[in-house]
Amino acid sequence: MKDKKLIIKRYQGKLLGVEATRECKDFFVEDFLNIKKLVRFISDLYDHETAFTKTGFKFLEEYYGIDEIVKILKKEEPDFPYDIKMTAKDYLYSCAEYALDEWLVSKWCKNEMKDKKLIINRYQGKLLGVEATGECKDFFVEDFLNIKN
Repeated sequence: MKDKKLIIKRYQGKLLGVEATRECKDFFVEDFLNIKKLVRFISDLYDHETAFTKTGFKFLEEYYGIDEIVKILKKEEPDFPYDIKMTAKDYLYSCAEYALDEWLVSKWCKNEMKDKKLIINRYQGKLLGVEATGECKDFFVEDFLNIKN
């Protein structure tokens, strides 16, 4: 049996997810412990309004377990993952593959992107995102920052 108090303590204060609207809202342990907030966060993954951090997905795996999250979603949001032709479990794992790097998210949302060369160098050549509609397209730092080589 997992000691849930220890899991909460280990993840306390860590960025677990973000809402990518005008106001970069951060999600922490308290948010993911609230089932209504968690279900809304996961539902908003579909519209790309929210995104997990790598730490956030690990928290869900450790605290709830993905099978339990799927049960919660079936109860609270029965149509999830909407018109995507995969199971809710597979969809969650696919979202985890593209979870955000906490360091970049924290800098981006706090407008601490003063040293753009540092950011570019850190992420040069690393896959930052994908478009899974129509043609599959990979996105790299150049795509996000409109940099021309």
